[in-house]
Amino acid sequence: MKKGPLIGTGRTAEVFAWGDNRVLKLFMDWCPHSWIEREEKLSRVIYESGLPAPAVEGIIDMDGRKGIIFERVEGNPMLEEMGTKPNEAPRYAEILAELHTAIHSHEIPDIPSLRGMIERNIRQAKTLSDEERTRALHVLNQRKDGTSLCHYDIHPMNVIMSPRGPVIIDWMTACQGNPHADIARTLLMSQGFQFAVPPEWHGTLQSFIDRYLERYREIRDISLKELKAWRLPIAIARMNENIPHERDWLPSVIKEELTSYQLNGSKSNK
Repeated sequence: MKKGPLIGTGRTAEVFAWGDNRVLKLFMDWCPHSWIEREEKLSRVIYESGLPAPAVEGIIDMDGRKGIIFERVEGNPMLEEMGTKPNEAPRYAEILAELHTAIHSHEIPDIPSLRGMIERNIRQAKTLSDEERTRALHVLNQRKDGTSLCHYDIHPMNVIMSPRGPVIIDWMTACQGNPHADIARTLLMSQGFQFAVPPEWHGTLQSFIDRYLERYREIRDISLKELKAWRLPIAIARMNENIPHERDWLPSVIKEELTSYQLNGSKSNK
């Protein structure tokens, strides 16, 4: 079968139509095969868990690249829907929070460790001094681990508002760990969207972020102090992903968080 029209392009892959009711997620040639195999395996496990995720058909070779065939989910990303209906931002925020708590209610063994992923990214961060790296790793080591399923990339562009309801996509980074870390990453990424959307969206985006966190806390008890503590290691790990609209913003976030902690991991009085 030949791939159909291009539907969308992301950092790691292009998505093409594949027949009438499927899509081909065709990965960039720089993506390691291990990433693709892991996403295919994780996506199957997630779908079988009952969470709202696309069905998976398998891995194929196409044009010298590897791709995964998924069920096609009709609809628009949540962020796009919110852009055309700004008054409904709080409702979309509630949907995202409810999806996120549902994810965190699952435990799936034998999947990558969230803490391990963050630690690797901190150690590989090229822009850090030795002192900054030591401080970031110390903060990370003070955080409690966990066994909850974490998406680790859930934000308003990775939820499709389909006729059958919201569907979560892009499970490549699924892992097990502390929900606080997963929430901290969602908040950071959502905040970063302010540099990728028109200025008139900024108020809508902030109301979305505020209501998302409020709704999550209505459903599931989390510590705001612990959530804040995860922000530093999450931001540094995110830097390694080299997201264009965050390049000028994340360093300031990291600097602010680094100055908030002493080497012993306690909050500075400055």
